[in-house]
Amino acid sequence: NGVLYLCNPGPRGFGESELEAVSKIARRAGVSISAARWRVDFELLFSSMVDAIMNTIQAKDVYTRGHSERVRHYSKLLGKELGLGSEELYRLTLGAGLHDIGKVGMPDSVLKHNKSARLTPGQMVEVRKHPARGAQILRDISFLADVIPAAELHHEDWDGGGYPHGLKGEEIPLIARIVAVADTYDAITTDRPYQKGKSYEEGHEILRKIAGKRLQPELVEKFIE
Repeated sequence: NGVLYLCNPGPRGFGESELEAVSKIARRAGVSISAARWRVDFELLFSSMVDAIMNTIQAKDVYTRGHSERVRHYSKLLGKELGLGSEELYRLTLGAGLHDIGKVGMPDSVLKHNKSARLTPGQMVEVRKHPARGAQILRDISFLADVIPAAELHHEDWDGGGYPHGLKGEEIPLIARIVAVADTYDAITTDRPYQKGKSYEEGHEILRKIAGKRLQPELVEKFIE
């Protein structure tokens, strides 16, 4: 509900045509206000939904708790460094937050109970399924179509040696290349059951060593900047 206040300083009252015009303005304003409130409510709901999905992913992978939030943060920093616009940054941070959604269907034996530095061949098969599984999940949500590459292609390598499709160089969408840098850096600098996390400076050096192989060199340097 709302109130539209009118003031007529002259002796004459408002005519029917004027009142009708004001009535039309009021109706349009009411619709606009209602739509704006609905949009805010939807965005809050959507944001809460994404956070809930991220928490679900991390509940499956207890050793990487907080990973999705950090990858989202690092991706946003790199996106800003690259000069991406607000809409591109929004899609990037959304995709980064959901990049591991395919882990939801991964067996607990691979995630929760694995403490080995090396996966068995069978476990590696399961790990390599999560990008395609993530894409399949996101395809069922039409308004997330733009962020599917973040989930599906963040394990593609700059030199073509990644998975699931073996894409190379700029065949890999930018959103996936950015998330790959953020994802790799977080894996290097956080504790895992099979390794102690490196310092940020050591992480920078490791990124530089794998630039041109796993990661795009220009993005690595921008990230370190």
